[in-house]
Amino acid sequence: MSEPSRWFVVLSALSFLPFLVVAVTPFLRFVIVFSAIRYALGLQQTPPNIVIISLSIFLAFFVMGDIPNALSVATVEPLLEGSIDFRAALAA
Repeated sequence: MSEPSRWFVVLSALSFLPFLVVAVTPFLRFVIVFSAIRYALGLQQTPPNIVIISLSIFLAFFVMGDIPNALSVATVEPLLEGSIDFRAALAA
């Protein structure tokens, strides 16, 4: 594969990263709840949206922190040790 087409594939794959963050993490749920709390308290623009989004990202990664660790223990470490093959790691 030539260098420009490799960059195209990498950049195309990275363009799906925001979609994955919203789709497979509790990020969107946190944003909705924090926005609802803000309006329930009668605070239209305090705190600003960037604060709500930053707090939601932090909490989403905090809540989902055990998942990458469990994937690493179950798949990556045995794959690197050679005790399972790539197909078994992919299935796990």
